[in-house]
Amino acid sequence: MMNMAYASIGYSMLGYALRKSPPCVWISRLLFLCGFLGVFAGTWILSVRVGIYNEHFLEGMTVGVCAMATGIFGRCTALKKTPSRNTHAVVAYLSKASFCVYLTHVFFLRLLMRLSFLTSPPYALTIPFLSVLTLLCGIAVYTILSRIPWVRRWLI
Repeated sequence: MMNMAYASIGYSMLGYALRKSPPCVWISRLLFLCGFLGVFAGTWILSVRVGIYNEHFLEGMTVGVCAMATGIFGRCTALKKTPSRNTHAVVAYLSKASFCVYLTHVFFLRLLMRLSFLTSPPYALTIPFLSVLTLLCGIAVYTILSRIPWVRRWLI
């Protein structure tokens, strides 16, 4: 784990540097793949070792998550072709929902972890399933909040 204060400053500086000089596509893909493998393998190994689901490697300030974020950011900045109208609408909606997902994901992650079938083996299936459910719950909250005029105007 990285210290949260240092990591937040580091993420800001990294974003600035990547925006000024984006990495090539293969480096972005390699960073994402290495980050994903580190997070997935670390979560799996630690969860099996302690006998329960362990989310240490899934924390936002770990090196693996930072590598994945760097890879995604680098890949997104390298997109040159114009996406279709439907793809653009989906990406725009997810972009707008991302802050709400960020703010609510810990709540939903904790809530969903109370369901024992989501935190038991096989971890290769339950971890991605838990991640997708957490994402969908955050998007659902955004969808509801974006329909409330005052909230939509001042908070979203």
